[in-house]
Amino acid sequence: MRRIKEGSRTYRSHPRRQEVLSLRHALLRTRRMLLLHDAKRGAPQPEQAVPAAERGGVADDLLTNQASVTLRQVERALYHMLEANYGLCRECRNDIPFSRLRRSPQSTLCGACIEERLECLSADAL
Repeated sequence: MRRIKEGSRTYRSHPRRQEVLSLRHALLRTRRMLLLHDAKRGAPQPEQAVPAAERGGVADDLLTNQASVTLRQVERALYHMLEANYGLCRECRNDIPFSRLRRSPQSTLCGACIEERLECLSADAL
């Protein structure tokens, strides 16, 4: 990996820099959308002050929680891009295929590790 200077910051260059840059733009758009959604929603109200029926109920809370989880995943992916370890599986450290990263840029596991986890979960369910 070589180092690239952009403005006042120096980054390690990813071997597939162009592909990573296009995924970075997609992640930044997703991040901006999630932050705008959160800003429109406003500051959270105490539960006792606003009845659940007026807050939109459980479905609204679940959507907000999912948006929060997605935002954390996006932030983590952007951080890994800066550290030049984006696209590496967090379990086995092998490359995550770019076809998977294009579908889900915040992916942290390769296909083999996902399959392994699913097998463990299905074995535990029996």
